Amino acid sequence: MARRFQALPVKLTNGSSHHGHSKAAAASPKPKLAFLVSCAVKVAVLAAVLHAYQFIDRLHLYMRLALYGVHIYCFFDLLLPCIAAIGGALGMEMEPQFDRPYLASSLRDFWGATVEPRGVRHPPAVGVRPRTTVRALPGKEAAAMATFLVSGLMHEAMVYYITLRSPTGEMTAFFLLHGACCVAEQLGERWWMGRGWPRPPRHVATLLVVVFVTGSILAVLSANLQGRI
Repeated sequence: MARRFQALPVKLTNGSSHHGHSKAAAASPKPKLAFLVSCAVKVAVLAAVLHAYQFIDRLHLYMRLALYGVHIYCFFDLLLPCIAAIGGALGMEMEPQFDRPYLASSLRDFWGATVEPRGVRHPPAVGVRPRTTVRALPGKEAAAMATFLVSGLMHEAMVYYITLRSPTGEMTAFFLLHGACCVAEQLGERWWMGRGWPRPPRHVATLLVVVFVTGSILAVLSANLQGRI
C-alpha cells in the first residue's frame, strides 16, 4: 500500500500518530486561529478579484496579470488545504505546496521552500555517484538549469492544453531566466560572504525578490498575453 504513494507528496500516517497530532493541534489554538484568519482574508480577496473582473476590459494589461496572479494563488492556497484535510481523514498527510512565497528572501528560497512541495526528494540519476555529483559545482549548476528547463517545457504544454494555441517559448524563457538567476545568486552570495560582508536586511531582500519576480513576469510573459487576456 505504501509503495503506491511513494511518488506523491503525501505521507501515510497510522492512527496513533494522527491522534497525537490532533492532540497537539488542539493544545495550540493560535496556529489554528491564524489559519482561519488567513482563509478568511483569502476568501475576501477572491471576492474582490471576482468583482473586479466585471471591469476587466477597462484595466491595463499589467493590472489584469496582477489580478490573475492573485486569483490563482488564493484559489490554490484555499483548495490544497481542503484536499489535505480529506487526505488526513483517509490516513494521509499531504506535504504543503506553498509557504508564503511573498516572504521569500532569495530566489532559491522562492523556488525552494516556499513554492516546491516539502519532503519530496528526487532520486539520483542512474549511474551517477552522489559524491561526484555533489562535489562537481558545474554539475550542480547544469542540474539546476535542466530542472528549470523541464519545468518551463511542462508549463508550455500546460498552457497549450488550456488555450489550444501554439507554444511561444515564453514560459521556457521565463524559467530559464530564473534558473540562470538562481545560479548567479548562489555564486554572488558565495563571493559576497567570502569577503565577510554582512547580508542585506531581510525586508530589503524580500522586496528585491518581489520586484524581480513581478518584473520578470511582466517583461517576459506580458507581450504574448496582450491578445489573450
